Amino acid sequence: MLDFVLLTADQTRPFFGTLVDIYEKAFAQPPFNETFPDFFNFAGRLSYHARQPGFRCALARPAGQAPPVGFVYGYNGQGGSWFYKMAAQHLPPALLNEYLSDTFEFAELALLPAWQRHGAGGRLHDLLLDGLPQRTACLMTAEMETHALHLYLKRGWSTLARGIELPGTPLRYQMMGKRLAGG
Repeated sequence: MLDFVLLTADQTRPFFGTLVDIYEKAFAQPPFNETFPDFFNFAGRLSYHARQPGFRCALARPAGQAPPVGFVYGYNGQGGSWFYKMAAQHLPPALLNEYLSDTFEFAELALLPAWQRHGAGGRLHDLLLDGLPQRTACLMTAEMETHALHLYLKRGWSTLARGIELPGTPLRYQMMGKRLAGG
């Protein structure tokens, strides 16, 4: 049995070390095969993202005060951000305006391998997006069959662009968007 909690940036900071550990265990496996430099990079991104307006993080943890076994986080999208600039390179102006003019950037989702494929990812996803005021949410995910891709498709995400190359990784990515109820 898992408990799910939604946190602000300040409430999330004490869990940063645990989140990096979860990320490492989730993404060290195939098909990602990330290594120490990737985990170090994630730690820096997490710290940076937590300073963005509208940052929120959902945690999954066994009942009680046990350490988290999964997380998801995101923040308010902003023109001029790295994500926006990447989208502008790959989306036609109409899609860029439709999906990124009032968006929530869905940044990361990770679960310890033993907790994957048991519904926790879906519950984290839903908790993170519940009640947002934005019209849309956008994310980047690997352009291959993954558990995360299946979760996003099942929850109504659409592919906006494919074949995106990101620095430091041989994988190709796709940008996805979703209309939100609150926007």
